[in-house]
Amino acid sequence: MTLATCWGDDPPGTLIASHLAATGVPVHRLRSTSGRSTVALAYVDAGNGSATYDFLTAWDPIDIPLKPDVALLHTGAIACAAPAPSHPPTRHEIDSVLSSARACVDRVPVAGVLG
Repeated sequence: MTLATCWGDDPPGTLIASHLAATGVPVHRLRSTSGRSTVALAYVDAGNGSATYDFLTAWDPIDIPLKPDVALLHTGAIACAAPAPSHPPTRHEIDSVLSSARACVDRVPVAGVLG
């Protein structure tokens, strides 16, 4: 199985590339048109364990080349909930793969994004 994913040519992208190379995961890299990686930061309160989040998003209008033998498509909740036109291919790509593959969508509540 090959992971098709996208990251930028920035410090977070360097970390992603290094981690994937170290794990030996076969990767088909999609280039970020903005050169930026999307980053989610979690801050955990040491006192009560609650978390707050910051999302640094790079909404790149890239085509996601899905081959006919795609077995699973995974996307995060933010990508699905972003208003058009800021997320051009995501919903279309999910719909196109659902006829022959499984899809996994993270449904993590994000303030102001998901109801």
